[in-house]
Amino acid sequence: MHSILFEIPLPFGLPALKVAAYGFMLALSAMLGILIASRRAKKAGEDPAAILDLALIVIVAGILGARLFYIILEMKLSEILENPLIIAAFHKGGLVFYGALALAVPTGVFYMKRKKLNMWK
Repeated sequence: MHSILFEIPLPFGLPALKVAAYGFMLALSAMLGILIASRRAKKAGEDPAAILDLALIVIVAGILGARLFYIILEMKLSEILENPLIIAAFHKGGLVFYGALALAVPTGVFYMKRKKLNMWK
């Protein structure tokens, strides 16, 4: 499998936006999962809009957790102090799966308890 699926040319002489196969498939699977979950929620008598809100919150928390864990575990303090903008440089890589899991799960549980959603449905 190719690591880059395709490139999107950008104007003004900017380098082309490369769409990675892994990221594309991950986004596609997340969208499909959200669609299935919202349809199942409707059949189970839950509010599908609450599921969409939950998905958005969990995705954002997952990305932040993944980056935070990467920064804590892999980056040197001197590197961060030298260039603080490197913290937001997602395009250079640096996301950790277990960081996403560690922040997304508690955030999702908190949201579901707050909205009084049944976690087992």
